[in-house]
Amino acid sequence: MKTTFQKICFAFLFSFSIFVFSQDVYVPYRDGKLWGLSDYEGNIIINPKYDTLKFNEQDDYDFSLIHTSKNLKKGLIISGKEVLEPKYDGIYPTYKKYIVAKYTENGKQLTEILDEKGKPILEKPIEGILYSEALIEGLILIHTINLDYTEDLFIWNNREQKIV
Repeated sequence: MKTTFQKICFAFLFSFSIFVFSQDVYVPYRDGKLWGLSDYEGNIIINPKYDTLKFNEQDDYDFSLIHTSKNLKKGLIISGKEVLEPKYDGIYPTYKKYIVAKYTENGKQLTEILDEKGKPILEKPIEGILYSEALIEGLILIHTINLDYTEDLFIWNNREQKIV
């Protein structure tokens, strides 16, 4: 007869194994000096073209998010797909399901807010984000400062990946 503790341990391990094995697993690999991405069976997903590949440092448990670099510029792979080519000075994915990307153009540091597919959610780049706060049910309040130093406030719908 199983004890309650054994039943709880079994239920936890069973649930955890379903979670782990339901995710696609991507494995960085190196060919010479360049890095590429394969699946766990060794099938090539992305041919070697990056100087480095690094799993997301902000969320240790999120192995579907991989930072790339090429010639000191940064890019991003999400779930085995290159979402951002390595052309940014800095990329900051957030748990709120949007990406902040910084780049330099004509000597000026610019910031873009991108959706999970790498598409800009604002019409123009901005100076930066002043504040961002989760509201309710996947809605996020974002306060930005524009290049002309005016400010904007909008609500990002995390589930639908759009401004409401």
